[in-house]
Amino acid sequence: MGNQFENRFQVINNLEFQILNYQDEVIYHYTYFPETHLCSYYFVGFFSDRDALDCYKRMAAFARENQQLVRKSLVDLSRIEGSFDGINEWLFTKFVPQSVALGLRYTAVVRSQEFYSNLAIEEQDSLIASVTASLDYQHVFFDNYQEAWAWLQNQP
Repeated sequence: MGNQFENRFQVINNLEFQILNYQDEVIYHYTYFPETHLCSYYFVGFFSDRDALDCYKRMAAFARENQQLVRKSLVDLSRIEGSFDGINEWLFTKFVPQSVALGLRYTAVVRSQEFYSNLAIEEQDSLIASVTASLDYQHVFFDNYQEAWAWLQNQP
């Protein structure tokens, strides 16, 4: 993909990958659970809009290459820092509709408590409502991982 993560992308197996920073710390991790068609991923630290966009593109390519049918996603933003509002429009006008067309039905997002990240999440609310109203899709925010996980487990 020609980005800063090119040499930092590590495939763990056909269900899991991670991206490391230059200090070899995990800054993004993705896991797919085939029995429930659920993917779970988290970000750690500061991400530019370009970095976050690259992570989403890598995730989509990985799922496609490994023939993963993703019906549910758990997005843990609790450890992200800074605003990522620059990708919100792309995320909800391109990525989410394409994912829904491929089978995604439910997304649970664990909110960040960091001020600027939380502002970006709040900005998503109105965008989500307008873009996803015509889709068979639910996007719900949670304050902790356990609640988000439990909600997804109760979805078909």
